[in-house]
Amino acid sequence: MSKKSGLGKKIRTITIRLDDIKTTFFVRKRLNDNHVLALAELKESGVDLDNIDVDENLNNIDGRHRVACYDLLGIEEIEVDVWRYPSEEVKVAAAYMSNSGGALPPTQEDTEYTIKAMLDANVSQKRIIELLGLNSKLLRGYVERIRRKEKARALQNAKDAVASGELTVVKAAEAFDVQLPTLKAAISGKKVKETSRAGEIGARLVKLQKQRNNGVGQSMRVLQQELEDGDTSKGDVLKSVRELKRLLKAAVKRTEDWETRIKAMD
Repeated sequence: MSKKSGLGKKIRTITIRLDDIKTTFFVRKRLNDNHVLALAELKESGVDLDNIDVDENLNNIDGRHRVACYDLLGIEEIEVDVWRYPSEEVKVAAAYMSNSGGALPPTQEDTEYTIKAMLDANVSQKRIIELLGLNSKLLRGYVERIRRKEKARALQNAKDAVASGELTVVKAAEAFDVQLPTLKAAISGKKVKETSRAGEIGARLVKLQKQRNNGVGQSMRVLQQELEDGDTSKGDVLKSVRELKRLLKAAVKRTEDWETRIKAMD
């Protein structure tokens, strides 16, 4: 099953700026950096990649890794195939099924991520089975995992609201639809206070970025000194600077992609 077998209809091929492509939903939990680099190597070696599929509003349907590849290579204009879909859930299914037949099939996490997006859009489980080609037993397993995670996030949100003083325990339980005894047990003094994993990881990311910045600064000082000493040309140094700017731009785009994905979560 694929979008080309009935999920959508291709209506035209156009050339657009890469920045005009929009990302309004996701069917992968994350991009695969190795796959992006592999695509970039193919493109640099002269291999033509398939056109990216978009809807009539230029929302990305099939080709997020290719967009990241083109962005990494500094390609600003590309050809895209424009598709028309009868509904939003069909559009999501088309994106998922495109991956199913591609070089990087969906992982279990990707499938769960897609099912959650469809459930959040009030698509029935029967309809999800029809669109994604899953059997009912497999879907039930995914739905159970999704509901468990939703309850865990709701409990964490309620705990955070109480810890910040934003809500009382009773109000937090009501606001996040958490059982009051469960919330009281989670925040009671009987439990060992947990260290925030997000805080630890955030601190490591800041430290890592500072180390990278220091390394970039040191490398640039070496290049500047070599230029002053006549050991390299100005053109080569500027070429290195342009390459660095391109990589930094790609890194910013990837960070923004993560931000968009996280904001899309409940």
